[in-house]
Amino acid sequence: MQLYLQIMDRRIVEIKYLCACEPVANVAVEVLCDFLKGKTVDEAASLTAEPFYQAIGSQEEKLCGKVRGLLELLNEGLASYQTPAGTQKPVIKDGDGRSEKLTWDGALST
Repeated sequence: MQLYLQIMDRRIVEIKYLCACEPVANVAVEVLCDFLKGKTVDEAASLTAEPFYQAIGSQEEKLCGKVRGLLELLNEGLASYQTPAGTQKPVIKDGDGRSEKLTWDGALST
């Protein structure tokens, strides 16, 4: 799973993903993209699993694992974005002074 975010003025203006996963993960990441577009970095960092379950209408065990994995991946990337000199997993940045394009990848927990 790879997430790609474009951030302008600490707001997510675009989010895309690259996923070669089973359908449950694809559904979860589509919901994540819908939730995050237009949100601030702080709002994205505070996202919990409950809105996923409400939007999808299920709390099936496999879905819960994918949602937890997505939120972990998102929070790792956002932590690296907010503290780039820290010890977090590196985030690739391609900034033009006005916006930044971010990407990070990781495995979803099962």
